[in-house]
Amino acid sequence: MYLFIPCLFQKQNGVEEKSMSINTAPQIKFDVFVSLRGKDIRDGFLSHLTEAFKRNQVHAFVDDKLERGEEIWPSLVTAIERSFILLIIFSQDYASSRWCLEEIVTILECRDKYERIVIPVFYKMEPTNVQHQLGSYTKMHLLSMKEDTKARCKGGDGL
Repeated sequence: MYLFIPCLFQKQNGVEEKSMSINTAPQIKFDVFVSLRGKDIRDGFLSHLTEAFKRNQVHAFVDDKLERGEEIWPSLVTAIERSFILLIIFSQDYASSRWCLEEIVTILECRDKYERIVIPVFYKMEPTNVQHQLGSYTKMHLLSMKEDTKARCKGGDGL
């Protein structure tokens, strides 16, 4: 599970160089943004991961860093844009969250636009569930979530 962590520690020195080489990219504030389905991994795995980050002085954003009163979605987008590495922890119910699906869209946009590094981690599931769209990753489920999100945005509810 922790095979990607050494990569994070090696990249820390390159964070400043990377942010300067891409003029249009927002300034880097976090080494890592962690996208996760909270109820799936918050107890246990996440605490070990954040402890490893602290021990190795990796400045990570996890959604528990949002302060009360902040608008959640704009804060998440800003954190994603200002992170050097975007870590997606896929779990059984990750795709059942509209927030997680919206985060993935933003993460992929930042990967393409700002050349961010995206690292997928598969927690207690097989990568083939995502690849072959099994479980909560079924094509019909994802399409209905997308349509629900579009309808909410058109109605002014937005995220």
